[in-house]
Amino acid sequence: MEQTIYIKDNFFSTGVTDIYDQNQNVVGSLDLKSIFLTKVSVLNAEGIEIIQGRFQSAFSNKWLVLNAEEKQLGRLQTPFFTMKKKYSYLSANGKEYRIHSLAFSKDYQVTDMASGQVVADFKRVSSYFLTAAYELQNHSNNISTEELIGVVMGVNAIQKRKAAASNSGGAH
Repeated sequence: MEQTIYIKDNFFSTGVTDIYDQNQNVVGSLDLKSIFLTKVSVLNAEGIEIIQGRFQSAFSNKWLVLNAEEKQLGRLQTPFFTMKKKYSYLSANGKEYRIHSLAFSKDYQVTDMASGQVVADFKRVSSYFLTAAYELQNHSNNISTEELIGVVMGVNAIQKRKAAASNSGGAH
């Protein structure tokens, strides 16, 4: 079942930001636990945590996606010293996904490596009801929209960590 959601851009601060569907209904929220985006929680419409995302360790470029019981659902990673916008996500059920974007593009595709099928797309957008947001379209029943939100936030966190490392003149 295809689903499109929007995550309001509040990534420069901590706190809770809403997740909307295409009809502007609040369907959940994102709790940013740290200004450095080291941990996030995806909450359902009732405010119950269903997904967590965090770095594997303080200096790692691996992002873990966990369920509410902290069982690992998957791991997102990218080569640290590459400028390419290319990531891999290995789910706990053994499925591997490639997340990639062309140079100078803000549009990403999530592809199932086994089938070659595009299972999701996400991009940064502006719209009439949100000043800036991520738009996520889930095209698959094999990976939940909530898990994909964890992956999107991981891509964002890894990009911020890489930018901070390059701006400070070093790498982790």
